[in-house]
Amino acid sequence: KMYDVILTESSHIWACSSLFTQEFYEIVKKRLNPGGIYAIWLPYYEMDSEDFAIIMNTITSVFGHITEFDFGNDIILLASDHELRFPDGVLLQKLDDPLVRKSFSSVKEIEEEDDLSDLTFLQKHYIPDVKAYISANFANITAMHTDDLPILEFRTLRHMYDKFSG
Repeated sequence: KMYDVILTESSHIWACSSLFTQEFYEIVKKRLNPGGIYAIWLPYYEMDSEDFAIIMNTITSVFGHITEFDFGNDIILLASDHELRFPDGVLLQKLDDPLVRKSFSSVKEIEEEDDLSDLTFLQKHYIPDVKAYISANFANITAMHTDDLPILEFRTLRHMYDKFSG
């Protein structure tokens, strides 16, 4: 069966690291319709910057385009083989839906940015060119997470409380 969108929300990378491997991303890609999008939530609070770079190296080895919404402790990635650009106003138009607006307001409140306009909030957290960001900040990290070398399974477990300890 083929899908337009596949979404994963794996809470602990160390507990289900196989959902972050190059091989898993290849399986997801094969199940996407042309123009399909893979959306993944990342618990950034359980990893350090090198763990994040490893995930990014891995997913970008399979998908040509990655868009990121970075909310500090939580990251949402949209992966596809086509460029993901949102036409002006389309994101704000979606906020007219009462259920979407309610969820969006909750995110703004959690981020302690509920005083920002919806547009400002979106612009602040939207990173359209993740590959350039990775190249600029993590060029020295080339490792990838694979079935044969599941390094995140051990790294993220080791770092899961780093951000909460002084």
